[in-house]
Amino acid sequence: MKFFHPRPAGRPAGAVRSAAYRNAFALAAALVGAAFFLVLYGVQVLDPTNVDWILNSGADPSQHYLGWALYRNSEIRLPYLGLSYATVYPYRVSVLYSDSIPLLALLFRPLATLLPARFQYLGWWGLVSFALQGLLAQKIAWRVSGAEERGAAVRVGTVATSILALLYPVLTVRMFAHTALAGNWLILLGLWLWLCCRGSAVRSCLWWGLAGILCVGVHQYYLPMVGICAVGYAVVRLMRRDGPAPALLPVASFCGCALAELFVLGAFSGNFANTDPSGWFVGADPLNLVVPGLYSTWEVDIFVGWGVLLAALLALAAGLVQCLRGRAGVLVALRSRLPWLVSGTLIGLLSLLAACSNTFVVGGISLGTLPLPTFLYNFWHTFANCGRLAWLAGYLLLVVASGLLLRFGRTVGLAGLVACIVVQVGWRAEFLTDKSAAFRDDTLYRSETPLQSEAWQQLADSGQFSHLMFASYDIDAPEYWPLVAWAAENGWTVNGFYLAHLQGDLLQRTIQGELNELESDALYVFLDGSQLQQSRLAGQLHFYRVDGVLLGSVVELPLPEADVQPVAADLSRCETDQEGNATVISAAGVSIAPGEMISTNEWTLQPGQYTVTLTGAGLDNSYIHSGFRNADGQWVEQEVVFLSGEPDRMVFQFTVGEPVIGWRVQIHTLGDAPVQVDGIAVSAVG
Repeated sequence: MKFFHPRPAGRPAGAVRSAAYRNAFALAAALVGAAFFLVLYGVQVLDPTNVDWILNSGADPSQHYLGWALYRNSEIRLPYLGLSYATVYPYRVSVLYSDSIPLLALLFRPLATLLPARFQYLGWWGLVSFALQGLLAQKIAWRVSGAEERGAAVRVGTVATSILALLYPVLTVRMFAHTALAGNWLILLGLWLWLCCRGSAVRSCLWWGLAGILCVGVHQYYLPMVGICAVGYAVVRLMRRDGPAPALLPVASFCGCALAELFVLGAFSGNFANTDPSGWFVGADPLNLVVPGLYSTWEVDIFVGWGVLLAALLALAAGLVQCLRGRAGVLVALRSRLPWLVSGTLIGLLSLLAACSNTFVVGGISLGTLPLPTFLYNFWHTFANCGRLAWLAGYLLLVVASGLLLRFGRTVGLAGLVACIVVQVGWRAEFLTDKSAAFRDDTLYRSETPLQSEAWQQLADSGQFSHLMFASYDIDAPEYWPLVAWAAENGWTVNGFYLAHLQGDLLQRTIQGELNELESDALYVFLDGSQLQQSRLAGQLHFYRVDGVLLGSVVELPLPEADVQPVAADLSRCETDQEGNATVISAAGVSIAPGEMISTNEWTLQPGQYTVTLTGAGLDNSYIHSGFRNADGQWVEQEVVFLSGEPDRMVFQFTVGEPVIGWRVQIHTLGDAPVQVDGIAVSAVG
């Protein structure tokens, strides 16, 4: 399919006539992208049966893989092909919300019974993404630079542009962290369609419709970014007087195909999706695009890098030189390309505006909050980390600056582009070196599961169970992800999973309600504070400890039954306040510096009376709070009765009249003396 306009009959003698010759440069750029990926991440990630490196990489990569692994175990019910009934059993959630690249999940789902028990596609996704990143960056640079008519140096320079695009920080920061969000080639696809999709209305609708399907099928954050490109495309066609249908129908096709896929994936039909707009909404500082350091969190760091910034400055300088030399052709060319200038400016501004949230901060200075209609605010808030939407402006700057540098400078422009690459590499060198070393560490690819006992395999092979039911929603517990992986690999469901747009409190309360109707084919797991329910459920469940994990079963198992014990808080999971840099936290104990405080991780408690015992040193120089989050997320202080107040041992009691979520203990220092906490144990006494 041809995107470019037919070239006039008076084509310059040096113009490229061979499509194969043009495509050779695109292929070279794709190979550069693939080679860059392999140098950075190695080849072990391409083994589809090796999932240990994913599970060892943290919560987000584990979510991406296990979201797919649970979805493949679920039955399929029409019309919602993307709904999983195994991820939050017995409810339904879309594979879209586990960030598992739903398009690939749908592709491999029919092959589930033929695939090995451990199967991942994230490694190959990364390789293909880097190849497409290189290819599409080269294609855009070819178009912007006019490479067909400007000689070999410019054509080689288009491949160099792909290298600069591969060094764009977002790509390597997100790959195998927020893996779907590393599909930055979708942004380049949107820019390519904006520049090159000039065919009939039908052909344009097909391409923009495909773009909508790809955006939803990879990650919904790409929808607004590529959608802004579609708006820019419509502006170009309207300014060129192509008519309203060729301009607007492709935009409608993009939106329609995206909505249809969202419907099929069950995005609007799952349980526990959070549509409350009162949560966090994080925007970017638009000046941070070209000025480093102007960001509140790493999520909204949108700095393009010194190499890209240098390319923009060199392109501007080269353009000014052309004008100062009196080349009137430059001004004529600018006038003839007015639709591209207008639409490109619009794309960049819309990207930065969308990235700000409705609270504008420019150069670190707050300019106020824009009041919006509820429907518009709710839609915008769907993309809560909206600072990501500035990636479009960054890539637009990169490809346009690189292309114009080559267009104006030719051989000198190529040399300048190489210098930009060197600068960008120098800026990213430490990060890239550390990333490469991490993925070449053999320990990353070893199984680190704490589930070592043969009892786990016996439970899986017994045929008695098909559901793993957590008694609390606590994804930060060290045993959580290994247990979910074990359940998924054995074809079981789980009742609590880490999802985007999740109503966490609702899920937590739902899980507590499930303990009122116990199922004989479910194996119950009690982590951290939920172990306190052992006394309450002793007459209904048999309890066992396997590798330190407290399990409950309606049916008796051939395992030694577990005694009721006080539950110790995991001190390594304590948090400090914002000024808590001086506080030292480890599993062995916590040393709280003067003026600092700690908070334990949150537990869910059932009605009853509890005793809390703290051991350590200097506890008489501390102030101790016990409380929980209410339904509005506000801290509620509990009334406690102290039974002991020694420097090395504090004991207090409190009573809970109804289930509470988010209970924790907070310890503040008093005076100038530090406080040492060696243990926090909780017992249910009534």
